[in-house]
Amino acid sequence: MLFKTHLAFGFLCALFILPFFPGANTILYFTIFLFGSILPDIDHPKSKLGRKLGPISHILKFLFGHRGLFHSIFFAILLPGTIYILISQTYGIILFLGYLSHLFIDGFTKKGINYLHPISILKTQGFIETGTSSESILLITIITAIIIKTITIIF
Repeated sequence: MLFKTHLAFGFLCALFILPFFPGANTILYFTIFLFGSILPDIDHPKSKLGRKLGPISHILKFLFGHRGLFHSIFFAILLPGTIYILISQTYGIILFLGYLSHLFIDGFTKKGINYLHPISILKTQGFIETGTSSESILLITIITAIIIKTITIIF
């Protein structure tokens, strides 16, 4: 999936999960959730995040490959778990949920995702090819759902 689809889906998920974090700072909540929703693509030098990190992203891709370790449940637990222990339980959980939103929606792509990489294979594959009209339709659907959910929150 493209950056914009990950952000939109992350935002939609964050809207639905927000009521479970009543004491959280809303701006920080959305910032962390959305950061989590794009973080797994740190291993792709052409992703928006990968381009910001330059050589670091190239090294990560060389060492782990794209959709390898950073697209597994293990890293989804490792980094947010560290935040959970060292900084804040609440924001560690929020980062984890944002990260999971990325992994979940990548499971709908034709390339799929191996959730248990590198230990075992628990691969899901879908029908959406990244950057095609099928992803555009999904993005429009997600944006429509965001609008509907936002209206229900406001009214």
